[in-house]
Amino acid sequence: MLKPVQRLPQYRLLLENYIKALTPDDEDYGDAVEALGVVSEAAEHANEKMKQNVSYRVSLEAHNPYALWDRTTGGPRVFGWSGLEQS
Repeated sequence: MLKPVQRLPQYRLLLENYIKALTPDDEDYGDAVEALGVVSEAAEHANEKMKQNVSYRVSLEAHNPYALWDRTTGGPRVFGWSGLEQS
């Protein structure tokens, strides 16, 4: 199953192909172009957020080489003196 972020490029491709099959006189043309703009903007926003997350993780690892990324909570986990601690 695809994650929502992975669906956006598929929607964009689907809309691009749909628009190619339409003529500007078709009833759906304007709505399809508008939908393509919305989906493209959402995809760009999602990509930017993913880049920021990667940048944050790289920065975290650079400042704390003992940090681990907890996939369950989406946050960092670090080793403390008493063992593994959530931060």
